[in-house]
Amino acid sequence: MDCSFLHEVLNSEESELIDVGPTITDLVNQTNILKNDVAIVFENQALQFNPVLKESTQLKCRAEELLKEMNTLEGIIHEEIQEELLGCTSELESLSCSLKEVNFFLKTLQELLAIDDLLRQSKENMKQKEYCKCAEILQNAKNCIKNNTEKLEKIELFKMLSQEVTLTFEHLMHTISEIWSSSIKISTKHTAGMELKSTQVILSIQKNICNEFTDILNASSYLEANLNEMKFSKMLLGEILNPIVLKKTNCTVDESENEIRMILEILNESSKPSYLDVFENIKQIINFLKVNVDIKLSTGQNFLSVIGNFISEDFLDSLINKYLSESIPTNLEAFDSYKDVVNNAEKLETSLQNDGFLQQKSSSLMEYARNVNALFANKFCQSFLNKARETVKKDLHHITMSDEVTSDLNLIPLSYSNILKMKLNIQSDIFVFNKCQISKHAQELISLLHLMMVEVEKSMELCGIRLLYTVRNIFEMYCAIVPLYHKKFLETLPQQVALLHNNCLYFAHNLIHTVTVYQGSVPNVLRNHLHILLEVAIKLKNLAAEKLETAVTNQRSQLVYILRDSGFATLNENPKLDPNSEKSIRQCIRQMQMLQNTWKDVLPLNVYIRAIGFLIDTIVEELISIIITVEDISSQTASDLVNYFSVILERAPTLFPDEKEIHRHVRKWQKFNEFILILKGSLRDIDDRWANGMGPLAVEFTPEQVKHLIRALFQNSDRRATLLARIR
Repeated sequence: MDCSFLHEVLNSEESELIDVGPTITDLVNQTNILKNDVAIVFENQALQFNPVLKESTQLKCRAEELLKEMNTLEGIIHEEIQEELLGCTSELESLSCSLKEVNFFLKTLQELLAIDDLLRQSKENMKQKEYCKCAEILQNAKNCIKNNTEKLEKIELFKMLSQEVTLTFEHLMHTISEIWSSSIKISTKHTAGMELKSTQVILSIQKNICNEFTDILNASSYLEANLNEMKFSKMLLGEILNPIVLKKTNCTVDESENEIRMILEILNESSKPSYLDVFENIKQIINFLKVNVDIKLSTGQNFLSVIGNFISEDFLDSLINKYLSESIPTNLEAFDSYKDVVNNAEKLETSLQNDGFLQQKSSSLMEYARNVNALFANKFCQSFLNKARETVKKDLHHITMSDEVTSDLNLIPLSYSNILKMKLNIQSDIFVFNKCQISKHAQELISLLHLMMVEVEKSMELCGIRLLYTVRNIFEMYCAIVPLYHKKFLETLPQQVALLHNNCLYFAHNLIHTVTVYQGSVPNVLRNHLHILLEVAIKLKNLAAEKLETAVTNQRSQLVYILRDSGFATLNENPKLDPNSEKSIRQCIRQMQMLQNTWKDVLPLNVYIRAIGFLIDTIVEELISIIITVEDISSQTASDLVNYFSVILERAPTLFPDEKEIHRHVRKWQKFNEFILILKGSLRDIDDRWANGMGPLAVEFTPEQVKHLIRALFQNSDRRATLLARIR
């Protein structure tokens, strides 16, 4: 099938259609010529990249004319002769493929020319110093490249254009950075003199920069490339704003023909600047920037708003946490004047909002002002807590004599009074703490308690409640820290345990006494919280009892070990007493005398007597339990036992203030005496003390125990048998 057939078909319909075949062939030939011409142009651009505007424009027009003619032919084929060319499918498909190839090439060419056109425009804008327009055009070029990357990435010309756009973008950013650094900058210089050391920071701004500077800021904003703004903002915060908050600073303004400078002399002194100086310096710096960089961006923001977006939050945090919070006083008198600081801080925030540095919705300083009472209460209480924390770590063995503390439980609510009586085993409404030795730091803590309670009376509701809970926290901290901090000494030195015991009781009594004293003088809202002091008093009393009980138990274990490791325990195997038996008795007595020297003048008398009585009771009970199981005791052994036990009879009473009262404090003391009488007595003596089950011997021993001792001490005889028969 050839073109003559097409003419015949068209003539038969009386159509004056053009000969499509030659036209398409001509289009293909012209397209190839155009392709070569474009390639030559782009090759020239790749080498020197000086766009030739006239030639590129002509090529673009030729491409558009060819594209238009191709679209016309394509319409003719599809609309006029589709039905008549059913038999010509193969040739038409070939022609259609050729047209599509030409169409793809022309569209590709259009895209490349469009990118090239944008690139040329951006460079022209750069020459004219129209940086914002340049940024917009470059952004469009980047978008074109991004949208066509997938289908054009293999085309060499497309790669070259992409690289050129990137280079142009980098050149724009470099130019913006250079303009930034020449327009506005911060420099630092350290100076040192004989008496004064300081840091000089200079904020320099070129005059008449507004137009060009506005343009580069708009360009950066459009490209979302705010590296220079961020860098300057961080320097402003780190080199100027933060230092003037913490250190005394002198600000002066200096002006020359080309620039205006603010010079800050930051003094490296330990003393803090006054709040008026700090606030005034901040206003000066912000106003200096506002006046000399008075520009408005296309986004509606001014220069200070741009800077504030990066650093305002960090700046407020620094101002609040490093200056205002640390400046909060730690007493009520000074806090009244501190309210002037808060009021001026609120005015500063309003000023910075009006200047645009802070957003209108910013409320950090306002929030600080609203919470200043709570912040003061926290710092006030923290100051007491810090003092207490250092105090509780002091040595226990630095001692002094306590005062007597008397509390009338009738002065506190009955419900609390009943709980105290039950928990602390109080038998009377008058609760007395007798004088005894305590650690010096215990007295310091009670002095701190009294000071805090005076402040509670003067304080507003929030602060008063916080103070009461801080009192509780201090003594709970004592319960937690001291046993751990002094653990080694408490495990090895009985005196340390006694002092800890006394300290805790001293605290408990003083807390109870405090409640009775202040129950009627504090406001109702605070009175309802006083019970927390009673709760911690119970906790202190329990800790005192626990630690002393542990110490006494450890002493008891040592005494039992000494006796069980002696010769008494081997009498069943060896009827003759080991020489170490007497030593063990004397060792136990020496240990008790050591405890007497350690505890007698430290512990309250009633506590000391109970502890010593319990330990003496342990010694005699352990000796009786060992000897009473022996099957055979010779007369010599019995005599030796009596001699050894006589040491206890002689020395033990001296451990008590009243030697004659030992039987009241040692439960087994009478039993021990009866036991010695059995060891040294005759059958008649034993019979007399048994007295048919009515004598003192019958009170302390069971019939089986007495019979066992008789069998062990006396040989079998009629008299022994008769006595054994009567004991029942």
